[in-house]
Amino acid sequence: MHRLFSRVTVIEKFGHRFGLSRERMKKLERLLHTHPIKTLLFIKLAPVLPTPGLMIVGTMRMPLGSIRHCRPIIILPKVLLFIALGYYFGSAYDAITQYAQTGEYFIIVAIAAVVACYWAYQKGSAALSARLQTI
Repeated sequence: MHRLFSRVTVIEKFGHRFGLSRERMKKLERLLHTHPIKTLLFIKLAPVLPTPGLMIVGTMRMPLGSIRHCRPIIILPKVLLFIALGYYFGSAYDAITQYAQTGEYFIIVAIAAVVACYWAYQKGSAALSARLQTI
């Protein structure tokens, strides 16, 4: 029963769907043991890889101690990047909303000017046509 759910059996059954073969698994296992920080950094920072990558790391039997020591090194730059992006995009959002409020006032004034011009045109054309009828 244990052989049924082993990592080799799972990879043989489902690995080809994800481009994993025994050779690639052995190469990944070798990379995890020789360069754990670099490999985990690549897995964590790649857009699609974190969940399946960490599952593969788990099947590779990487010691939890080395994962625990690598985690702050990997997570800290990513957290700082997203904090900086949030701060600067928040500042940009404030500036954009100020411009949008100024644009709202401009739109209100423009609509009022168009309505005033239309009203003046209606009154002016009515007065002009009344004068022309008397001539």
